[in-house]
Amino acid sequence: MDRQEIFAKLNSADIPDLPQEIKDIFALIKNPTTSDLQLLISMIASYGQLEALLLSKFNNEYFSSRHRINTLQEGIKYFGLQTIQNLLLYLVIRSFASRIPDQTGSHRSNYWKHCLGTSIIAHKLAVATDFCDPYLMFSYGLIHDIGIFVIEYALPEVPVKVLELIKQGHTHVAAEKKVMDGVTHEEIGSWLCQRWALPEAIVNLVAFHHRPQANPVKNDAIILFNKADLLSTIFYQSLMGINSWEKQSQILNSLNLDPQLITAIKGQLPEEIQKARALFCF
Repeated sequence: MDRQEIFAKLNSADIPDLPQEIKDIFALIKNPTTSDLQLLISMIASYGQLEALLLSKFNNEYFSSRHRINTLQEGIKYFGLQTIQNLLLYLVIRSFASRIPDQTGSHRSNYWKHCLGTSIIAHKLAVATDFCDPYLMFSYGLIHDIGIFVIEYALPEVPVKVLELIKQGHTHVAAEKKVMDGVTHEEIGSWLCQRWALPEAIVNLVAFHHRPQANPVKNDAIILFNKADLLSTIFYQSLMGINSWEKQSQILNSLNLDPQLITAIKGQLPEEIQKARALFCF
């Protein structure tokens, strides 16, 4: 399948737009003023079960403050508008993904463990380095692979072919390039982000999380996130019996992270992913 055919299929697929209510919320978040806070809270509260869903996320291990968050106003003040926006986008993606048949058996379930693993590791690296907002980094993990779900929706034959190549030893990105004429889920995810007119910070994260060096604007948060994604990819591959942590020493050494931190992450990740799946599911 060549690039032209791929994007013709994407453009002709009935990919849903962002709900108008979410568009309005994102527009308000993009250019907020102090007087808009109550309007923003009202808009979120009026959209289905959105308020309850957000509040349920605020008081778990990865979004926990020194006291319980009981209101949207407290959550917005404590976690920031960017993190709230990412959580809202996660809920939109979850709704979108729920309508897509899984063509690959347990692959989607394992891949969601990779996404959660990326969230958890990004949070840990942000805490360990005191370099980025750990809540924002966790929320990026929930949305960074939106391109995977677009592929499943519009190009359902691709995931099966990609999975076959992964089992033969190809990396996920290399398998995608082989099947899709050099196109990857980064590019397709970026295409959707632009179609949905999402903020530049999200577009850049989705477009460059595997290739932070290709980003025309240096972004240290994406560089840190890339390290989390690489660590979680090793975990994901181990779930599929493709590679073990021990065989990835070259990649691990290239991350320039404290080996003790990597060892701790490796030991804690399976249990922490199981806990996170109870709240952040597909």
